[in-house]
Amino acid sequence: AAVVGGDAGRALALGTWAGLTKRLVLLGGGHAHLHVLARLARHRPPGWDVLLVTPQPRQVYSGMLPGWVAGHYTLEQISIDLQPLARSAGATLALDAAIGLEADAGVVCTRDGGRIGFDALSIDVGSAPPASIPGAAEHATSVRPIDGFVTAWERLARRLHEARRPFHAVVLGAGPGGVELAFALRQRAMTQGWSHLHVHLVGSEP
Repeated sequence: AAVVGGDAGRALALGTWAGLTKRLVLLGGGHAHLHVLARLARHRPPGWDVLLVTPQPRQVYSGMLPGWVAGHYTLEQISIDLQPLARSAGATLALDAAIGLEADAGVVCTRDGGRIGFDALSIDVGSAPPASIPGAAEHATSVRPIDGFVTAWERLARRLHEARRPFHAVVLGAGPGGVELAFALRQRAMTQGWSHLHVHLVGSEP
């Protein structure tokens, strides 16, 4: 197993394995693909190469994200390093992201300019909120992709430490995840002494 990127990643993507074996491409490092890698580590079908393509070398476990915001866990405690899992499954980890799919040709087009051929493709890239809400791109932070939220929250936490003027945080969406996140923000405010942080939960149902 190996981690590839840059020129090496593009060379791999352009088909240096073509014709040697069949290729299974796992697109995304989501929960389902963690289970696939675990199964492959126990039983690897002969005649297949496995390539895991994901832009991040880790997966941040979404179920523990509110606990990290609240300060109960470190980022390392809620993150899963994908390289050891890929290695144990005999897979190659390519740090890249898909931007297009040519299904008939069996090709994934990547952000770094690669064209990854596949015989079988599994997609587990997670979800993202719609970008059509007016003002969301300028004024809101989406929880997904999670790595983007992690960066934004760390930046916001520094602002809350440094500034003491009233700050209103609105959590849009009152499902289980939104409620947990709102509670986590309030917990972090109490433990850090952020009395200037006011948390609001907005949902479509009472």
